[in-house]
Amino acid sequence: MMINKRLIGTVAESRKYIAGNVILQWCSLAANIAMMFSITHLFASLYYGDTNSHTLWTTAAVVVLALVIRFLCTTGASRMSYLSSKAVKKTLREKIYEKLLRLGFDAERAEIVTAGDVTAEYLNTFHRGEKVYLVGTPFLEASFREKGIPLTDGSEADIVVSSFDTTLTYEKLEKACTLIRNGAKFYSTHPDFNCPTETGFIPDSGAICALITASTGKQPRYFGKPHKETAEMLSRRFGIPAEKTAVVGDRLYTDIALGRNNGLTSILVLTGETKREDVNESNAPDFIFDSIGEISRFF
Repeated sequence: MMINKRLIGTVAESRKYIAGNVILQWCSLAANIAMMFSITHLFASLYYGDTNSHTLWTTAAVVVLALVIRFLCTTGASRMSYLSSKAVKKTLREKIYEKLLRLGFDAERAEIVTAGDVTAEYLNTFHRGEKVYLVGTPFLEASFREKGIPLTDGSEADIVVSSFDTTLTYEKLEKACTLIRNGAKFYSTHPDFNCPTETGFIPDSGAICALITASTGKQPRYFGKPHKETAEMLSRRFGIPAEKTAVVGDRLYTDIALGRNNGLTSILVLTGETKREDVNESNAPDFIFDSIGEISRFF
C-alpha cells in the first residue's frame, strides 16, 4: 500500500485508520505464512511417511484458523480504508470550499460538481450494482463509496474507472490492464493530461489513461469536460439552460471544448497551460482574459 505523506499531514484524522489498515494487512500476511508453513510441514510428513492423525488435524485446524483470520483482516482493512477515505474526503472538501471562498467565489457546497460526481452519477444510472475497480485518489474513493458504488480490490470488476491518482502504483496499473483485457469496460473521469501544481505540471488522468491504452489497446470513455454528460448534469442539477451558462477554464481541449460542444458561453483564462498563440479558429472561445480577476470587470 502506497502512503501519501502529504495527504496524511493534511488529514491527521486518517492516521489511526491507515495504521489499523497496515496492522490488519500484516496480521493477514502472518496468517497466510502460518498456513503455508503448516501445509508444507504436512507435505513433508507425507513424503517421509511419518504422517499421523495428529498432524492431519493440526494442519486442518491451522488452515481453517488462518482462513478465518484472513477474512476478518481483509474485512477490517477494507473498513479502515473506507473510514480513512471518508475522513480525507470530508477534510479536503472543506479545504477546497474554503479556498474558493478566499478566491472570491460566492458558492454553496452543493454547487461544487466534479468530474468524479458526473462519472458516479452515470454509473449509478446505467451500471447500478456493477463492480468497479477504481484507479484514483482516496478522496475519489470516498466519494464513490458514499454514492453507493461497489468498489473492488481489483481481483474482479465489471468496470475499470481511471482518474487523477497521486497514489498510483504499478500494482494498480497491472490490475486495471488485466481487467480491461479480460473484458471490463474502461471509463475515465476526465481526459486532462497535466495537472498544474505550485511546482509545475504533474501527470493527470489523461496521461494515466494513455499508459493503460498503450498496454491494452483500449480507449476509455470519458465523462468530465468536454463531454455532454457534464453539461447535462449541470443543467439538471441547477435548472439553468445552456444559453445562460458560462464555462471558465484554462484548457482548450476540456474547458473551452465543453462550451463549444454544448452551447455554453466559453471563457478562456491564460493563467494555466494555454497560451494565446495556441488559440485558432477551430478551438477559439467566446472570450479570452489574462486572469479570472479580469472577468468581473466585464460581467
